[in-house]
Amino acid sequence: MLTTTQIRAAIAASSPVTIAVLGDSTTAGICCNSYPNVWTNGYSYGCVNLPDFSPNLVASSSYFINLTTYPSQPQQDNVLIPSAVRLLRTYIESLNASARVYNFGISGADAAIHITAGTVAIIAAKTPKPDVVLINLGINSAKNNVDQTTDLQTLITQVLAANMQAVLVIPNNVGVAYTAGGIWVAESTPDQWVPMDNWPATRNGIKALAGSNSLEYIDLGSDDGVLDITGLYDAFHPNSIGYQRIANIYKAWTKAAPVHTPDVIKVTGSGSLKFRDFPANLFVADQGALRVLQAHSTAHSLSAKSAGALRFITSHGIGVVT
Repeated sequence: MLTTTQIRAAIAASSPVTIAVLGDSTTAGICCNSYPNVWTNGYSYGCVNLPDFSPNLVASSSYFINLTTYPSQPQQDNVLIPSAVRLLRTYIESLNASARVYNFGISGADAAIHITAGTVAIIAAKTPKPDVVLINLGINSAKNNVDQTTDLQTLITQVLAANMQAVLVIPNNVGVAYTAGGIWVAESTPDQWVPMDNWPATRNGIKALAGSNSLEYIDLGSDDGVLDITGLYDAFHPNSIGYQRIANIYKAWTKAAPVHTPDVIKVTGSGSLKFRDFPANLFVADQGALRVLQAHSTAHSLSAKSAGALRFITSHGIGVVT
C-alpha cells in the first residue's frame, strides 16, 4: 500500500496514479451543470423549479446523470458533466494519460448504503486498482440524523484491508430549510437556509475517525458552517461554481504536503518533547484528558511525566523535532 506522501510524489512525477472517490450525490455531480440565477433578494440561487431546473436531472439533456445506473462509465467519461471528480480526473489524466480517477458517488447514499452495495469490493476489483480511496460521506446521514461513525469505520477498514490507502473527506457545508411542519424542502429560498444543527457533530466525527485511524482528511467546508450561497444550487448541492471549488481543493491535496494529518508520539518516560508548528490550536490527549493549547511561536517544549501516547493535530500542518 502506498502512503499518501508516496501518492503525491508519484503525481508530482507524472507517474500513473489511480484514485477512487466514494460518496453521495455531491460526488456523483448532481446539479454540477447548474449555474446560479439572480434571486429577488440578490443572492445567487438555482433551484426554484426543482427537479427540472438542473439539466443533470433531465433525461433529454446531454448532461443527464441517470441515478439508476450511475456510476456508469459512459457518464463518468462525459467531459460535459463537470463534477468535482470529473474535473479532478481531467487534471490527473493531463499529467499522465494512464492515470485514472473513478467516481463512485451514489445519490442519496450514506456509509450504510455503500456497505450494503459492496462498493469497496467493486472499487478494489477495478483495473487498474486504485491506490487511494477518497471517502466523502456525511451529508445524508446528517440529514437523516443518523450517526455514521460505525458504518464509516467499516468502510475505512474495508479499504485498508483491500490494500488501498484511505483519505476521509469532510463534505461541503450544508444547510436546511424547514416548512412550518418541520419538513426539509429543496424549493426554498436562500433566506430560509440555516446551518444544520448536527453538522458540527458530523464534521467532528470525521475528524475523530481520521485521528483514530491515523488517516489524512480533506476539508471541503469550514468549522463555522457558513453556507456559501454563490456556490450552492440548493441547501445541499453545489452548483457549477461550488463543484469547481471542490475540485480545486482536491487538486491542492494532490500537490501539497498534508495539512490535516493526525500523528502519534510514543513517550517512553519522563522528559521533554520539542515541537515546531504554525499558529493553530494544539490538541493534546493526556491519559484521557483533552487539553487545548494555543501555539504562538515556532518552538515550544512539552514535558511528559509518564509513559503514554501523545496525539496532536494542527489545522495548518505538523512539524515535530524530537
